[in-house]
Parts: sequence; C-alpha cells; structure tokens
Amino acid sequence: MVKGVIMQKDSPIENPAEFLIYLNAALWTQIENNFITVFYGIYDKKKNTLTCSNAGHQRPFLINEKAQKLLIDKSSVPLGIMKNNELFRKNKQYQNEIIELPKPSKLFFYTDGISEAANPENINYKFEDGPMEDFINRHKDKNSKIFISDLYESLVEFRGAPSFEDDICMISMDIV
Repeated sequence: MVKGVIMQKDSPIENPAEFLIYLNAALWTQIENNFITVFYGIYDKKKNTLTCSNAGHQRPFLINEKAQKLLIDKSSVPLGIMKNNELFRKNKQYQNEIIELPKPSKLFFYTDGISEAANPENINYKFEDGPMEDFINRHKDKNSKIFISDLYESLVEFRGAPSFEDDICMISMDIV
C-alpha cells in the first residue's frame, strides 16, 4: 500500500518532512486503526549530512568510536495516528533535522522486529536489552556488508531460530 502511494506521486519529494506529510495524508483513510512507522533521510555526500524526518520509527545508530542512537529531537508520531491538521494543532508535525556525520563512521537503520526480538529462554529479554549494542560495539569496524551478515547471524543465535515474530530489515551505510 505504501509503495502504491509513493508510485502515484508524479515527482519525487526531496524534503523528508514534506514526504511524510504527503504519506500521512494519503494513507490516513486507508489504514484504519493501524499505523506505519517511517524514518526518511537524504544523505548529502558533499556536505556529509543527513537530512531526515522521523514518524515514530526506531532511531538509527551512528557508529564511530562507540554505538549511539542518533539524537533526533524532532521525532513525531507514526503515520495514520492523526490527520495532518491535528498533528499541526498539537505541535506534532513532521519536521526535518539536519545531522552532521563524522568520518569515518557508520549509519545503521533497522526495524523494531530486530530490537524487540526475544530470547526463547526468557521472552522478556530482548535483543536491544544488551546483545544488539554489544554486537555493534564489537563489530563496528567491519564493512557494512559483513556487519549486516554477522548481525543477522548473531540475531538468529540469540533467537535460537531464523524465525521472528515481526518483520526485520537492516540497512548499514559506511560514511568514508
């Protein structure tokens, strides 16, 4: 459904906040009592910045000397929770944030299916409760392809199986 809404747009929206506003308006009537989290960012290689807007999604990790979640002050609610005019009235509208990215570093984006993956021996112990950040700190110097592959293996080992309760998606980007 989201892909269909995006494909209907005649020209690309190169402003992340405007793009989320567009998506929220288009999806509001279609997702009845559901919601969609989105993190949308545009990387400027010349300026070494990420212009981004967040609709309730997991904040990505910025990884250099250590792993730290990006501090995004302008996060808003997921798509489909409120109409755009209500978002503006409650000062929850989607906004852009520009983040300078140090070199060398890595950006790691992921869905909540990864962070909320539970250990079968203790369902209250989630991957984000320690194993995820420990892994990131130990493997931060690997290139993104190997980093993602090894993280997936670590996640499967933590879960004890290659099945998950929620969808998982990982994207890693080396800033060099």
